[in-house]
Amino acid sequence: LREVVEKRVDRNRSMWLYTSDGLSLFFPCGSLSAAGDPTVRITTRHSAPSGANGSAAGLSMVDKSRDISFIAGAPSIVNNYLLRFPYANADGNSYVDGTNVTTGSLNAHWWNASSSRWVLDYPSTVNRAAREADATLNHKTDFALFGESEVASGGGQIHDPDPQWSG
Repeated sequence: LREVVEKRVDRNRSMWLYTSDGLSLFFPCGSLSAAGDPTVRITTRHSAPSGANGSAAGLSMVDKSRDISFIAGAPSIVNNYLLRFPYANADGNSYVDGTNVTTGSLNAHWWNASSSRWVLDYPSTVNRAAREADATLNHKTDFALFGESEVASGGGQIHDPDPQWSG
């Protein structure tokens, strides 16, 4: 299963793009260079390429991976844009719902297809009140939110929130 959202970006004004599950992208005015106004495609996948390796080794993926690409206009990214990942935490504790992943450890990693590894360039900013993690980006590829799992109290087991990763 996957969701695909396509939207034309007006490169001469700031613009938000949204998916149905709350993921959002913010392109500041002038962040894209192109002859016309490009179309961005956000593809939501329910598994991550090759599981957790590279910078994500030993971490758990939270939710889904997202592929950011341009399908028209072929712009250059001349200024950073923002990718905002929502995460579930209905009870407001320090864990992503249904996992042992601590909310303070969340970071967006990007998939480097040439090395087949996850990479972390910059730490994400976690807003616990809004239940969101923001990543500042300067390129397009697959992105996923990963975090550290803590040992469950009493059971001494690590809970993997997505054990059916393909790869």
